[in-house]
Amino acid sequence: MSDDFFAQVFSRDRILGGNTPPTQRANTLLFHIESRTAHLVAQSQAAVQKFLTEEAAHQREMAFIDAFNLGKAPPVPPTIQEIERFAPQWATLVPDNDRLKAALAHQLGQKYRFGKTAVSQLRATLSLDTPALQTAYETLYQAPLDTIYTATPTLRERLAWQWNRLGTWLENLPPFWSVYALTLTEVVGASILALPIALASIGPLPSIALLIIFGLMNVLTVAHMAETASRSGGIRYGSAFLGQVVNDYLGRAGSLILSFGLFALITLVLLAFYIGFATTIAAPTGIPAAVWVAALFATGLYYVTRGSLNATVTSSLVVGAVNLSLIFILMLLAAPHIKLANLLHSNIPFVGGRPFDPSLLELIFGVVLAGYFGHLSVPNSARTVLQRDPSGGSLVRGAMAAQVTVIVVYSIWIAIVNGAIAPEVMAAESGTALTPLANEIGPIVYLFGTIFVILGMGMITIHFALGLFNLTREWLPQQQQPAIALRRREGRLRLHPRRQPAALPQANLVYLGLTQGQPHFRLDVQTRTATRHMELTIGDSWESTPLLEVDDKLLFMVKVVEATEQWARVQLSTRLAVRYEAGRDEVGLSMLDLLQLPDAMAELATWLVREGQATLAAAAAQLGQSEEATAALLADLGERGFVREVEENGRFSYQPRLSTTRTHRLSADMASKISDAPVAATAPQTRPLSLWQQLLNPLLTERGRFFLGLVPMVLVFIAAELQLFTGSQSFTGPLSFIGVVVIAMLGGIYPVLLLPASRQKGEIVPDVVYRIIGNRLLLGIIYVTSLGGILVHGLFIWENPVQRVLALLVAAVIVIVTVNSWRQGAFVPRLVVNVLAQPQQAMLSLAASGQPYVAPVQLSYQNHSPTEQSAAGAIANFATLRQATFQLPAGVARELKVWAFELNAEGSSQPLPAVAELVVGEETAVIDLQLTGGQFILPLHNQPATLTLSFNHSANKNQETA
Repeated sequence: MSDDFFAQVFSRDRILGGNTPPTQRANTLLFHIESRTAHLVAQSQAAVQKFLTEEAAHQREMAFIDAFNLGKAPPVPPTIQEIERFAPQWATLVPDNDRLKAALAHQLGQKYRFGKTAVSQLRATLSLDTPALQTAYETLYQAPLDTIYTATPTLRERLAWQWNRLGTWLENLPPFWSVYALTLTEVVGASILALPIALASIGPLPSIALLIIFGLMNVLTVAHMAETASRSGGIRYGSAFLGQVVNDYLGRAGSLILSFGLFALITLVLLAFYIGFATTIAAPTGIPAAVWVAALFATGLYYVTRGSLNATVTSSLVVGAVNLSLIFILMLLAAPHIKLANLLHSNIPFVGGRPFDPSLLELIFGVVLAGYFGHLSVPNSARTVLQRDPSGGSLVRGAMAAQVTVIVVYSIWIAIVNGAIAPEVMAAESGTALTPLANEIGPIVYLFGTIFVILGMGMITIHFALGLFNLTREWLPQQQQPAIALRRREGRLRLHPRRQPAALPQANLVYLGLTQGQPHFRLDVQTRTATRHMELTIGDSWESTPLLEVDDKLLFMVKVVEATEQWARVQLSTRLAVRYEAGRDEVGLSMLDLLQLPDAMAELATWLVREGQATLAAAAAQLGQSEEATAALLADLGERGFVREVEENGRFSYQPRLSTTRTHRLSADMASKISDAPVAATAPQTRPLSLWQQLLNPLLTERGRFFLGLVPMVLVFIAAELQLFTGSQSFTGPLSFIGVVVIAMLGGIYPVLLLPASRQKGEIVPDVVYRIIGNRLLLGIIYVTSLGGILVHGLFIWENPVQRVLALLVAAVIVIVTVNSWRQGAFVPRLVVNVLAQPQQAMLSLAASGQPYVAPVQLSYQNHSPTEQSAAGAIANFATLRQATFQLPAGVARELKVWAFELNAEGSSQPLPAVAELVVGEETAVIDLQLTGGQFILPLHNQPATLTLSFNHSANKNQETA
């Protein structure tokens, strides 16, 4: 791709005006619309993707950004139906220019087929029904505007538009009903076919009592997850996943155990569904179950190679609605076969003189918990719902109402199915409950049951296969990130500790262009004590060995894949998380900065601008002070990004760094001195590889990582085939085991730990909070019940020694994680300072212990005297705000989190250009928030502190006009 093409695609003049023909500008605008639409579609799909890992989601995001920065079509191009659906979201891209709108309409008509009545939102966005627009179109193309519309759509097109209308309606349901529908369809799935088998021995009426008890417990725990999500700023405004929230609230140990738990959950449920699907489909078709397992495995493998199932909210809700309908049909078919003896059957240990029989109970606890588990769907859908109902009330109420509905559905299902089938027959079934139902009712059960199994079990295995593959790849060492294009001084790659976006240190990589034909970069490093700026000339690759002296966590390698003057395509290998941050590069000294510097520092900076380059000795002589004092001033200027250190032939000197977007304010002589000055070059550096690394490296290539990611999936396939070959297969067995050792932890222990932690550390205070769900007695009962169930199975119910050992091990891990989280301060208060800039207004808020915290703040504006206001509410004239100073008393919280961000057109957060200075006792930390994603966490040591936020609004203006 040529540089000229790249420059044309991303020239703002081409979008907003200029002397070029409107057709060319319309092409550019259409490219931006398609890119934003594709991105919005991907975001909406994330809400229904089961077990989408953080790294997989961000790699997909990187693919979109890479394509956009290179001017290529999105990885998954949008359809015209999606462009119509998301028209309100991309409307802000369209200038108020009738000629350009007319040209865009023409390009849309040339590329896509659509009828006039089908694109009401698109017509409104482009003002296609106005006389002015129609006149502009006729002037440009000598034809009426209606020629862009298709008169006779094909059958396929009509179906696509009907599906689009359904999707628009479903995705715009009231927030409560959106959560309700997504949670209900997530919970009621294939595990319902295991419930009659697990509960057959004790009888329908005792089973219903157990379903109600465990169901009410899950009503509370899903509410815990909903409130936790509503308090998380990362979920609400960012792209945080549950693992990141757990890491923030419960620590690294809690996050690690969550990952292991998810791995075990996916593996064993995938095994159970392979068995359940194959044995159920084999009966009516006569094709061996082993063949069906192979077919299901091959289907999952196909979608793993594609990378996604591309499921949407619409498809998920429609499939869920069909599954629920099939369940009700099966209940109607079974109802006439209910026998009173079966319905009244009861066999409860210790009741009526009955002895304790572990075999009666070994399936109940786990299968029932598995049947109610849908807690992970709540954080996935939370972001979309919270954008429409920020109070969080709809999220909590919708999730709770869905679980109550599940209790009702399960109770009726058990009463009918177990009332129709003799308990000894149902309990002996190794497959699903459909087989004994078909034997009792007839082959018609297989007709509806097969559809249910395909939709509720077969399709789900694809999600689980993708989740298992992505989770395995996430665990592999030294991750090789996908290549991504960085435009010159536009956007940066931010590296931070995994699942800790607010932790330090962090590094940022910015492309500066070519220097003597070689790619030139700047590396900005933010630690707790300093900000460092390094400039690198990278021929092929560069390893971060010099940074290990700063912090041993900063280990990564940069490989330049391709570079031009306008962009460089780079690939990073690292265990750190890599995120792309949009925005114009603003590191450098402006005239406004010079005016705001202290006198001595301003004098030194001004002299350096005149000189262009100087040694430490020359600078000290100019100021008439010691080299030690001058070095301190230069270090301070370096931390602010105003000075860079240059090494030439072993001698160090200093150069000023001027903001590239403001050089036009300086004299031509000054600008030429800066642009012609030599830059620091660092030769590629590598470290010798250890023997272990030499052995691992071939496996950690992209191809090697792909095959390693497939290993667990292949092992599950082999295990399923072996069970079928030996006749030891069981559908309910794996579900019961995973329900006891994993779901009791993920759906019971974690919610009751996360809720109190979020009420101490959450960034957001939701408007709607139900205090009763956080009652300590209720939390204690759920915790003890979940942990006790695991212990009882390990000590008394299970007879298999492996199962018993694993149950006791999991119980011990739960206790260790709980104690470790408590000792690390998971339940102690955190003070959070939020600055949220929205298009309409900016908001300032403080939260401590999950409650609004009121403290005075001094606001300093440009050309105005400082003002005092309470640290809550709207900020007047935010565009002219220069500083906000908070006086934080001792004892309010153990640690401080600062989050300063603005919301873009898609509702995602971007860091505000601001510098934070935190003074705690004698310690001072200066943090550039643009280098840390707009956030950081630092301890307060139970001392009074002063926090000063200094804003650079000109950076935003430059980004808007760049």
